[in-house]
Amino acid sequence: MARTTARRTVARAGTLVALALIAPHLAACSTVAADDTLGGPGLPVQLPGESYTGDAIDVDARLIVGDEGCFRLSAAGRDRFVIWPAGFRMEGDVVITPDGEQIESGDPVAGPATLMPIDDLFAIEGPDGYWAATAGFCLTGEDAIIVLDAVDPSS
Repeated sequence: MARTTARRTVARAGTLVALALIAPHLAACSTVAADDTLGGPGLPVQLPGESYTGDAIDVDARLIVGDEGCFRLSAAGRDRFVIWPAGFRMEGDVVITPDGEQIESGDPVAGPATLMPIDDLFAIEGPDGYWAATAGFCLTGEDAIIVLDAVDPSS
């Protein structure tokens, strides 16, 4: 009986040593790294090879970042989901232009855009596609979204 207990003790000690050696590596794997897509679907940008149909408009709005991490433009009492030009990115709740300029919640955004019906956006890839998932997460009942073609530097 003493021999069985000794083997169990040695086995437990070996397991503890192995866990002690592995634990830091496992902790590093589970650590959440800074990621531009946390807290929402990330910053939606125009994708190569896609066309965005709708009415041409000139945008003069303010950036709104919702509690869920979704980016919208607000004008005339309406908030609309927005797709940014390629090359734009985000850091937290700040939009970064290709030139490194920052656009924060409440800042003005102006430029040429397309007012695209939601159904046309979802038709690009279907109901299980990227846009249905991304925009679908952020939509608040709007019938169309804004696709920015450019952002005027003066905004």
